[in-house]
Amino acid sequence: MKNICSLIFIALLTSASFAADGKSVSYKSGDETVQAILYTPAGKGPFPAIIVIHEYWGLNDWVKEQASKLADQGYEALAIDLYRGKVATTPDMAHEIMRGVPEDRAKRDLHAAFEFLQAQPNVKKSRMQVALRPVFRNSAHDFMRHVGSGGDLASVQINRESLVALIGQL
Repeated sequence: MKNICSLIFIALLTSASFAADGKSVSYKSGDETVQAILYTPAGKGPFPAIIVIHEYWGLNDWVKEQASKLADQGYEALAIDLYRGKVATTPDMAHEIMRGVPEDRAKRDLHAAFEFLQAQPNVKKSRMQVALRPVFRNSAHDFMRHVGSGGDLASVQINRESLVALIGQL
């Protein structure tokens, strides 16, 4: 019985909540104001930064948890919302929402997120990354060519598994 209670306690500690707290932020993207969640590591910066781009489900709890874990690893993580608050609950809904995102707006939002992070006083300007699932890779590659040509963006990481697995690659 003691072992079962210990296992339950450990499971509760390792799952339920995000370790790093996120705060809602907004910034301009063209004429629009977009929302995101900024996760900041504990301690004193400056920190390397990562723009976390959701997959086709939208900015759901899984993406927020991954961004929180990145902050736990010492990264300022900005989880952006390319769907303007929509979160899909079915594959059909996800497909429809994703197809409704204009590519030029997605690129503009990525650039605005980059500019927002660069303006943060606790971000290492030379250590900025983009982490994403494969859905928005074309927009991210175009974004990297545009921003990265100035030497400001360290890399774009495309990942089909946990975003936290990127830590060993950065």
